[in-house]
Amino acid sequence: MEERFRDQLFETQELIDFKPRPALGALLYLSVLTRPDISTAVRLLAQETEHPTAAVKVGIERVFRYLNGNQNHGLVLHGNGDTQRDGLVVYCDAAFAVERERKSSTGFAIFYDGNLVEWGSKKQSTVTLSSTESEYIAMATAVQECIGIKMVLKDLGMDVEVVTVFEDNQGAQHLAESKAVTQRSRHIDTKYHWLREQVQQNELHVKYCPTL
Repeated sequence: MEERFRDQLFETQELIDFKPRPALGALLYLSVLTRPDISTAVRLLAQETEHPTAAVKVGIERVFRYLNGNQNHGLVLHGNGDTQRDGLVVYCDAAFAVERERKSSTGFAIFYDGNLVEWGSKKQSTVTLSSTESEYIAMATAVQECIGIKMVLKDLGMDVEVVTVFEDNQGAQHLAESKAVTQRSRHIDTKYHWLREQVQQNELHVKYCPTL
């Protein structure tokens, strides 16, 4: 969902007689199970269910039109013989100060042997002071999701030694790999710094991935 429409959605507008819950319920079902491409749009719209405006109605209609025009999009799962065995790979990103109250958002996609197995779009719980900090928090959030998948795989006899995370912010990569507490990082909540422990124990490798 482009930035201009996001701004329209957040503007104060007159409420209209419109019940968005049934339509959003259907969209949420798709975004969670088969359509990661609508996750962010649906999340933003779902935040506005208590205050339905014309922008919310237009947004819902646009998502349905998008789905109708892209009915062949979906998930393709490959067998072990069809893809390289690269274990758990995480791609994560953050959008700095784009949410209400100037909070940032997190997006991530988790792959196992080349297959997309988990994805998400979330609003960060705290206001961050820089794009590097928001990217660092996004990385911690994505890896937390990955740990649960890693445990399930272990129970199935498919132990994953190292999780690889691709990040497009080199400052966030440096924070994750650093052992020191600096002026830049001392204010970040402790719950995110366990990411460093994962890196230091070689449970996690962070790699730079340029923005496309």
